[in-house]
Amino acid sequence: MNAFDTLHYQEQRRCFSAVFAPDYLSDRLERTTRLEDGLTVQTRYYNGMPPSCRYQIHASENTLLDGDGKALYRWQNLNDSGDFCRLIHHRNGNRYLVFRCDLYGYSVLELETGRDSHYLPLESEPEKQADFRETFLWTGAEYHRESGLLAVPGCYWACPTSTIVLDFTHPLTPQERWLELHEILDPGYDKYDDLIFDGWDDEKDLLLRGFSVETLQYEPLAVPIPVLLEKLGEGTGHGVA
Repeated sequence: MNAFDTLHYQEQRRCFSAVFAPDYLSDRLERTTRLEDGLTVQTRYYNGMPPSCRYQIHASENTLLDGDGKALYRWQNLNDSGDFCRLIHHRNGNRYLVFRCDLYGYSVLELETGRDSHYLPLESEPEKQADFRETFLWTGAEYHRESGLLAVPGCYWACPTSTIVLDFTHPLTPQERWLELHEILDPGYDKYDDLIFDGWDDEKDLLLRGFSVETLQYEPLAVPIPVLLEKLGEGTGHGVA
């Protein structure tokens, strides 16, 4: 389920957003990320513990600009660990920006319409802290136009790097079903630590590098796209630790 629009999360977000004030502006240098089509993202960092917060917040405020420097969209990420944004040219003819508004989950902006969508797994933002469970942390997004799949590099907190895959046919529809590639290549988690995304082979495969616990070296791996589509159809995997 999606926690983003729940009352308890929106109240938490309102309290934590107090960090976006001049008093909490970080001395970390602002960052400019250059995207395709002349677009850029300017990122400003904040950190501190406002009275409304229970702990130290490290956050970012991001502004999407067109080629003339006009602001098109702005979002705030309440946890800038592994912060990223990725522009995708979708096979439906529209462009989508994939980014994060918090440590868990993901967000999507449709540039042609200005519509956006936010997904936050309820397991990682439950109303009761005792119900908390780790979910996969996104640090990127790599689209495969022919299959409509999205590969997402990232990790579980304090765990090796991995990759998940989800259906990105309808970008603004939040996808709760995430296929963790360890579940295909190494279900027992006893052969590989890191599974690093290496690219899409347009012919047939998703390419990875797996760090072997036996040889202590990276090995090339590949997962056929039909297998990914089949597993997603079966509902295998969810991105929950």
